[in-house]
Amino acid sequence: MKNFYKIENAQAQVGAGTIIPYGFIEYEIGKEPTELIEALKKNEEQIVDENSVPQTLTPIQFRLQLNKQELRAKVETMIAESLDFDLKDWWEYSTEYKRDNPILIAFAKELDLNNEDVDNFFIEASKLK
Repeated sequence: MKNFYKIENAQAQVGAGTIIPYGFIEYEIGKEPTELIEALKKNEEQIVDENSVPQTLTPIQFRLQLNKQELRAKVETMIAESLDFDLKDWWEYSTEYKRDNPILIAFAKELDLNNEDVDNFFIEASKLK
């Protein structure tokens, strides 16, 4: 019987920050790390779609895409006028913006963006460096 490492919630970063979830990866103990890397690359080639929706963005990607869509001023105004310090901290100090974050979802509703709009926002923003 072979022993395996099971890596739960495995992810790979592709291109300009696109995170691809694998669910889990089984890796045989004793194999060289290069074999694991090759297995990841092979798996990545099978599931990477340049139009897949990334689940995270960097702050600069997020803000640059807001600029491109001429939404930045409205977002900045909404944050400035808010009395919610959690919201202000999220905007100011987040190191990544997650697609499923409840704050982001609430912002999308305020901006009249549907799920497809937000997906497209994340796809386009992930291409920015």
